[in-house]
Amino acid sequence: MSGFFQFLKAGLKNPLQLSTMFETGPKVGRRFARRIEHKVGFYVVEFGVGAGAITLHILPKLGFPPAYIGFELNQDLYKYLVETYPDLEIYNETAENLTKRLDGRKVSALVSTLPWSLLTKETRTNIVKQAYENLEPGGVFCTFLALHVLWTPAARDFLAQIYEVFPEITYEDELLNVPPCRLFFARKH
Repeated sequence: MSGFFQFLKAGLKNPLQLSTMFETGPKVGRRFARRIEHKVGFYVVEFGVGAGAITLHILPKLGFPPAYIGFELNQDLYKYLVETYPDLEIYNETAENLTKRLDGRKVSALVSTLPWSLLTKETRTNIVKQAYENLEPGGVFCTFLALHVLWTPAARDFLAQIYEVFPEITYEDELLNVPPCRLFFARKH
C-alpha cells in the first residue's frame, strides 16, 4: 500500500494524533530540503515522519548511509516506515525523547510536521527546548502550521515559544498544500 493510503488510513483511525488525513505535499518537502545544509558527521532529525512524504526529499541530501533519525508516534505508520526504510533509524516514540536518542550526536537540521496545535503546552515546550539545545550553531528547525489553525490559542502559544527560543525565524506560505500551510524556518545562532 502506498504512503498516501497508509497516511489516510492512519488519519481515519486516529484523527487526533495526525490532525489531518492528508499527507504533506511534495512542495513542502522540497522547500524543507532546500533549507537543509547537511554536513558530514551531523544528523538530520525528523519529527512526525508520517508515511515518509518529507523523508523522500531529505534523504538525497544525506549521502549513504544516511545520517538520519526519525520519530513517528503512530504505530501503523511506524510499521510501514520500518518496512519501507529498513536502513533508517526511526523510533516509535515521542519526539520528547530526542536528547536521549541522540546520545551526543550532532544535529545540523531538524524537520517537524508534528500537529503542534494538538499537543499540550508542556509537550510543545519540551520538544522545542530539546530541538534548540540539540541543534548545532547555524542549524535550522523547519516546521509548519496549517493556515486554518494559525489563530488558535495553541498555535499562537507554539509560535510564541519558537519566537522566544530561536533568534532568527522566517516563514513562507504554501497555498497548494492540502491543507494550505505556513512554513517556519528557525535558525540557531
